[in-house]
Formats: sequence, structure tokens, C-alpha cells
Amino acid sequence: LMAQKISAKTAVSTMLRLFLNFEHPDKIEGDDYRIPDPSRFRKWRRYLLPLCEYTALSTISSADVKAMHVMHDATTKKHVHVLHTVVRIEFLDKNGVTIAVDVPLKFEVCPSGKAVAEAKQVQDAFHTEVGSGVHVSLLKVVSGISDNAALATTRELEKLKKEEVDEIKKELSANMNGYPEKLRHAADAYSKLSSQQQSHAHEIHQLSCVGHGLNLTVDDCYKQSEKALIKERMKKDKIEGELPDVGNIIQCISKLFANQGDHHNYYLNSFRSFKRWVEGQSASWKIAHLPSVKGSRQSINVELPAAILQNLPLYLSYLSVLRADPDPNKLVVVAFEGLNNKYVVAALRARTFINATFLLPMR
Repeated sequence: LMAQKISAKTAVSTMLRLFLNFEHPDKIEGDDYRIPDPSRFRKWRRYLLPLCEYTALSTISSADVKAMHVMHDATTKKHVHVLHTVVRIEFLDKNGVTIAVDVPLKFEVCPSGKAVAEAKQVQDAFHTEVGSGVHVSLLKVVSGISDNAALATTRELEKLKKEEVDEIKKELSANMNGYPEKLRHAADAYSKLSSQQQSHAHEIHQLSCVGHGLNLTVDDCYKQSEKALIKERMKKDKIEGELPDVGNIIQCISKLFANQGDHHNYYLNSFRSFKRWVEGQSASWKIAHLPSVKGSRQSINVELPAAILQNLPLYLSYLSVLRADPDPNKLVVVAFEGLNNKYVVAALRARTFINATFLLPMR
């Protein structure tokens, strides 16, 4: 279909008809066959995966591509390690404007979570033996983008790129046909580089996700000092006993008073009762809604304290009423004792300071 240079719309229609004829050889025109058996999707996936890989690599192997940026990330679910590799290519349109296009290469199981294994798998994603084979070297890869946990993978990928460049340089004076098949297309591109460009051809800039970096920095702002400072302060005040668990207190308050997100659905959530109580006390009292807790946003650990402090007088008054109950629920007890603890309140203020001076400006 690609060789015939037909339009994308016609190609899709042709492929669908081929699959339809294969699945329903006795089909009747006019009947709806759009929902095949689930097993058919699994078979189609095996057919389509090599075609998708071939199409993706054919795209990024174009001579019009000026630079490539590799984006890789891995995740482990139920003890299965999966690696995703995407390439962002840069090329010039007819007006000389740089266009960036993201091209997914592979989403596959990785046998190891080690940086060396992941880097090798990223490199292998640039090659396929489908058809006559498509091989793309790392020569045009100028940066590697990942979360902060995968910077080691980018460093290992840079080593693999250096090996490719060294091999090209070693054979530079030889006949082009002497190059390995996987590097032949890159040899010509390398020879066209200036001497200054060739001296930097082996480099890959290590970039990381701003969101991950921000979250990790925010976490370190209080994780590295909060407990130590509370312990030191309690010692000076000659207060004995366990250190208050500030993180747990914040989570309990959120589960108790959240009006949205996962914590609002918690079975001990009391936001509706709290709202009615506030409205019954004074029309001028306003509730600052807690930020929604969804997934694993680490920044929530400094966003929640900021909102909790705004509601502190309301929470203390309401919890005093609930605390008088002969059998208050556990969240009420933890929240009441936590908000009456001066060390916890100090920690909430410190986290709020981080939110106001670092997190919000960075966003």
C-alpha cells in the first residue's frame, strides 16, 4: 500500500476490508461486522505490530530528520517490567520552520530493570528486520529524556552511542560497503558533519521530567529535616514520647474533610456534616476546599497543609464537638490531637512555606 502511494484514508479502508474478508468470508453487504471476537484482536496485534515498527523506523530514518530526542520510561506492574520508547524528531517544513513529531517505537517487556539492560533495549528499538530491514543509528540522537529515576539509563545510552560513533570513525577511510548494515546509513551522515560537530557527535544531553524533578525536590525540602527538627525541639522542651507522624495526620485530615477526589469517597469522610455545621454557625465563615488527592502526586504533601491551615480554626471548633462523642471515629481522634499539637502545626506552616515560595512559582 505504501509503494502504491495511496492516501492514508484509502489505505485504512483497504486494510479494514482485508481483515473483514478474512474474518467473515461469507459476509453479507450491509450487515455490521465492526465488533469481531476478542481473540481476533490478539491475532491482529501480532500482524500489525511489525508493520507499526516498520512504519515508525521508516519515518525516523528519513534524511530530512535533523535531530532526534529519545524519551524512555519504565514501570513495573505485578512484577513485570515494561519499557516504553518514543522518539521526537525534528525536521524543516517547506517554509523552513522546525516541526517536531513524536513517534512511538516500542512498548515491551524488559527482562531487567538495570540501566544497562534498559539502554540496550532502547537501542534495539531503533532496528527491525521486518521486510528488508530498517536500521537507525543513534547518531542523530541529541538528548535523552526520562524521569529522574532513569537518568542512569540515558547515561548508558550515551555510551552505546559513543560505541557506534567510534565504529563509524574507525571505518571512515574504508569503502562505504564495509560498514555494518546497521550503521551504513549513519556513516554518510557522519561524514557530512563539520569537524566541530563530529567532536560532539557521541554526546547525548541528559534531560529529566520537570514534574518529577519538582516533586522530588519538594519532598526533600521537608523529608530531610522535618523529623530531625521536631525531635530536637521536643528535646529542648523536655517533651517525652513518640514523634508525631505529620504525614499520617495530613492524610487523615484530608480523608475526613475532603470534598473531592479519592479521599472524599472514604467511608469515614465527614465533609457534608462539616459543611452543614459551618453554615449553621455563621454565613460569613468560608471553607477552603482541600486539593484533590488522586494517584500519587507528591506535591500534594505541601498543597494540603496550605489548605488545612486556612481552615484550622474551623477544624478545631468542629472537631471539639465531635471529640465529645463517647466513641468518635479514628480519623477524628488523629485529626483533633494532631491539630492541637504545636509541633505538627509548625510542620504544616513549614510545608506551606515550601508550597508558597517554591512549588507555586515553579508552576
